[in-house]
Amino acid sequence: MSAPAPQPRRRPWMPLAILAGILVAFLGGALVRVGHGAMIAANEDAAIHALRAAVDAERRWKAVDADGNALPDFWTGDWSGLFRAAGPDGREPSGLLNPEIAAADDAPLAPTTGPRPRLTDLLPPASYRGYRFRALRNADGHPLAVDGPDDDDRPWENPRAFAFLAFPDSPGRSGKRLFVVREDGVIWSRPAPPGAPPVEDWPAGRMEDAGWKRLD
Repeated sequence: MSAPAPQPRRRPWMPLAILAGILVAFLGGALVRVGHGAMIAANEDAAIHALRAAVDAERRWKAVDADGNALPDFWTGDWSGLFRAAGPDGREPSGLLNPEIAAADDAPLAPTTGPRPRLTDLLPPASYRGYRFRALRNADGHPLAVDGPDDDDRPWENPRAFAFLAFPDSPGRSGKRLFVVREDGVIWSRPAPPGAPPVEDWPAGRMEDAGWKRLD
């Protein structure tokens, strides 16, 4: 008579191991999502800070005549000019905006030569905390950058207004919102659609009607 076949050994720990693996995978994914959300929030906060820094730079620009054209105007040629415009010595940048922030200009103007007003060399291009920036046109599509009544013929200034846009370098990954600001210092936001830059003109009409939300 043959011996009975051996019964397979039970492993009571197997269901627990499988459950633990599922739990670890779930928690790992949740932590990744939380980490990504925190990164996006930090990037958006940095973009808001950069726009506020630009507003402060514009107000200083107008107060001290940073471009040396003897007129109380704002810089509207591009974003990086708030750093790159030549200072009083005519050689070094005025540096009214942090160069790391200024380098995130999506459409910087080329350097120029000659007397002030003059733009110094381009900065190495790089996004700032996942965001890029650009100067906006007016709501009617006309440039805010005009040639003021000064000695140069460059459309860089505006005596009354300026407008800037901050947009994520990779919408949905580096940021989820657009931000705009102009001379009143009020920052507005709305969800960022795919593509960049998604805005070239200051929104026409009521901001709320165009989906913009005022930030307090």
